[in-house]
Amino acid sequence: MESATGVAVLDRTGVIIEIFSRHARTRAAKLQVEIAKLTYVAPRLRETGGNEDRGGGGVGGKGSGETSLELDKRRIRDRIKELKQDLASISQEHNVRRSRRDQEISVALVGYTNAGKSSLMRALTGSEVLVADKLFATLDTTVRLLYPETVPKILISDTVGFIKKLPHDLVASFKSTLDEALNASLLLYVVDSSDPTFRSQLEVTRSVLKEVGAHEIPSLLILNKVDRLTANSLIELKMNS
Repeated sequence: MESATGVAVLDRTGVIIEIFSRHARTRAAKLQVEIAKLTYVAPRLRETGGNEDRGGGGVGGKGSGETSLELDKRRIRDRIKELKQDLASISQEHNVRRSRRDQEISVALVGYTNAGKSSLMRALTGSEVLVADKLFATLDTTVRLLYPETVPKILISDTVGFIKKLPHDLVASFKSTLDEALNASLLLYVVDSSDPTFRSQLEVTRSVLKEVGAHEIPSLLILNKVDRLTANSLIELKMNS
């Protein structure tokens, strides 16, 4: 297909990673996306140079040296190791910040991508977080105070959205981001109630959070976007909720 069309052909995972890559803004998000991309690319590398040796055996060398494919894979492994070290350093900084907030009440907004979490975040905190009607508009956890302020203070965090069959490499890469949900006092499961598949989307969210150990945290269900429902759909939703 690529030879015939002259454009890159991506599978579902490749498309998701590409979207993540375009929306990454902070250093942590960019590191997480690059780790996921390299982990995805590594097993798909193919030998293209006729299996020529690279790096030559040389005097004192073992064997005939690495092939171009072996060299590329080693470079990817080294790069992933380097990225994970950088990410671990950033994660440590995040953990320090979380430890300072241990005595404060925190609420994490979780849910399927494009369910409206960032819009709800704006409404609850009055902050200017990014709101966009697109998949994975938010890749970084944003933490703001509930506004108007309460006593005691309540922190609201917006997290990365989920999608059905989210690649495990992406879940693993974004674990440091999902840790915000793991350390929350309460989870607000936000769903797009105007989407007929919102119940299966909710199960996807719960499944991913179970992977990181956040499934036992107290939670509430928020039925978002009810203004998009017809009168009959709203009645049906109330009867079946």
